[in-house]
Amino acid sequence: MPTSKSVFGLKELILPLSRKEFLENHWLSNEWAYIKSDIKRFKRYSFVSKLLSVHDFAQKYKGRVSLIHRDKPALDVEGGVKALPFLEKGYTIYFRDVEDYFPMINKVVKQLAADLNMPKMTSEIFASSGKSGVGMHSDYHLNLNLLLSGKKEWLFAKNTALVNQTSICMPKGKKQVDQSQLKYLSGKLDAQMPFNAKRVTQNPGDLMFVPRGWWHSTISYGECVSVNFIFKDPTWARLFASALEAELLNDPQWRDFPYNLNSKIKSERDVALKHFQNLVDKYQKSLLNKSSDNIAKILK
Repeated sequence: MPTSKSVFGLKELILPLSRKEFLENHWLSNEWAYIKSDIKRFKRYSFVSKLLSVHDFAQKYKGRVSLIHRDKPALDVEGGVKALPFLEKGYTIYFRDVEDYFPMINKVVKQLAADLNMPKMTSEIFASSGKSGVGMHSDYHLNLNLLLSGKKEWLFAKNTALVNQTSICMPKGKKQVDQSQLKYLSGKLDAQMPFNAKRVTQNPGDLMFVPRGWWHSTISYGECVSVNFIFKDPTWARLFASALEAELLNDPQWRDFPYNLNSKIKSERDVALKHFQNLVDKYQKSLLNKSSDNIAKILK
């Protein structure tokens, strides 16, 4: 029988789907997945049985906790103990980076990252009591949501107006977390769920794969607890920008300050821009001489 020392990874999470089926038909193609299962199968793993008691876990959680309500503004508190009273007020408690406080989960997220060929995964817990839920939004991360207890109704549809969003996206008319990403819009944001939205009821043991950029809203019933395994960073742009900075800093000229770049005297600013152009030209020439293998090494 599996114990806390057993390996728990993608294979165990997505049964009866195979890794190949899941990667090709859902993960890489950004398509929703609903996998029915039985919570009894997961209770054999120690980390699952220990997460069923939110009150016990909350005592250990010392980080920032978000409190989400379908009809009220979101709140933040420090520590799980302060968050618990909000369960009875219709709020959903959102614990992020669970692996920082729960070592057994850390083994799982590392295994999932390896199985999915991703640099890093992280974990979250959502807990609620009675009837509560989360309003319509689309996330920028990939989310494997395993329901441990209670029942959850999902309504979901693709956000076709914003491809590969960089932050959470709210529907039209709602305050955006990051207004700047709306410059990437290729169409009009939906103000409410599209008419072709799908509805799914998730029971304990069922797994939901929520792809990036899908509108969804939820209604939870009973003592509802779910654990999420997510991937949210980096993008190709961020990965390259970080690697590029690390490489450029090896050159003392790139470590210099941009003197006169903001000068109001045109001749001084032109000199600064010319110097910058020379640095860029120099790097472009060196990049052209790099093989694909050498470029790949930059990204590590």
